[in-house]
Amino acid sequence: MECQEVCNKEVMVVAATNRPDCLDSALLRPGRLDQIIYVPPPDHQARLCILRVCTQSMPVCADVCLEELAAKTELYSGADLENLCKEAALLALQEENMEASTIKHTYFLR
Repeated sequence: MECQEVCNKEVMVVAATNRPDCLDSALLRPGRLDQIIYVPPPDHQARLCILRVCTQSMPVCADVCLEELAAKTELYSGADLENLCKEAALLALQEENMEASTIKHTYFLR
């Protein structure tokens, strides 16, 4: 069987992980991955924006303070914040026997 080397310089592979410590060291050798870029967790303002986007289609109570939630979620990723919103909605539905019309601040805190 004959092997043929394929080189396509127009292909870019982008990967992301929140556990770089678990990457195989062979992947990190020179010539494998050209750039490793650290993307820090979102800051307070970014978390607030993410929470606004995640809750814009949710019926949240007037007592929900996104500023407070952004302050209490330091080091949360965007995915963590999205999950927080989904979990709050599920808690509201579970506690109110699937008849919840709004999502209260206490559900986000829990």
